[in-house]
Amino acid sequence: MNLDEERQAIRQELESMRESGARRQELSLHACKRLFFDLGIRPSMAAVRDLTQTGSASDIPKDIDSFWERIRTASRVRVGAGSIPKVLEDRAGELLGALFE
Repeated sequence: MNLDEERQAIRQELESMRESGARRQELSLHACKRLFFDLGIRPSMAAVRDLTQTGSASDIPKDIDSFWERIRTASRVRVGAGSIPKVLEDRAGELLGALFE
């Protein structure tokens, strides 16, 4: 599937979500996920707006920031047993988060 076909498939997914009652934030988050994980494209306001066909110039950046915050939160490493010093645990989580971005 080429990039144009993939974008069209994402638009169809978003339209289906919209018909099911999804809010703008949900549409933007889905667009960000598909752009980043499936297409390897860093989500931008223009790309998300192009796919979702909704949202203002101030709303979409907030949605993108929320997407990145979810990524950072999910990428933090938590070691439960306490066998690693807290400072090292925190630095390892930051390093993994930076590598992921």
